[in-house]
Amino acid sequence: MTDAELIERLKGLQPKKLRVYDVDDTMRDVAVANHRRKWSAAAATLASYAWTRLECLDGKNAVIGVIERGTVPATNLEDLTSQPGGRAAEVNAQVAGLLALMLKAQDVALDRQHRMMATVLEQQSSLLRIVATRLTDAERARSEDMRSIRELTLAVADAEAEAAEAAAASAQGQSGDALIKLVPAVIGALRSPQRRRPPESPPGANGKRGSGD
Repeated sequence: MTDAELIERLKGLQPKKLRVYDVDDTMRDVAVANHRRKWSAAAATLASYAWTRLECLDGKNAVIGVIERGTVPATNLEDLTSQPGGRAAEVNAQVAGLLALMLKAQDVALDRQHRMMATVLEQQSSLLRIVATRLTDAERARSEDMRSIRELTLAVADAEAEAAEAAAASAQGQSGDALIKLVPAVIGALRSPQRRRPPESPPGANGKRGSGD
């Protein structure tokens, strides 16, 4: 909207006060001067604001018209042409520096994550090795216990069998065992006989035993 178009709209509405809003919807009141060139002065004042909407108010602050600004004119734009040593080169250098910092930070984060995962995997492997070793030891101990139990069971069975045989033999041939125990004594007596002593004579009248010739 040109200034001439704005002045024509203001003349048609005849507002007592103007209220403008910028792109951030910030409100600002603009007074209307009381002289013959007041609309040109109002348009000049509005030109210093980057307004997007204009409300025309009457004496009681009631809205009597709204003027929308189609395009906000660019003001105080800085030339960023890519000339050597210009502002664009400086901005590009800053952007490149920021990108380098971001990439470096990403590399550091990935390296830390990689080392952390390697540590976790190593700890898990160590734990699995310890568990496997303990399970192997427990299985070996269980096998040895089972072998000891089997050996003890066989020993008990053998002892019970021997006890049963001894009991049966004792019940059937106890006297025979007694005779067998006497055999060595009999054989010893036969091998070393003692000389027999002569029979003594009966006592005489004087009370002395006689000697036999």
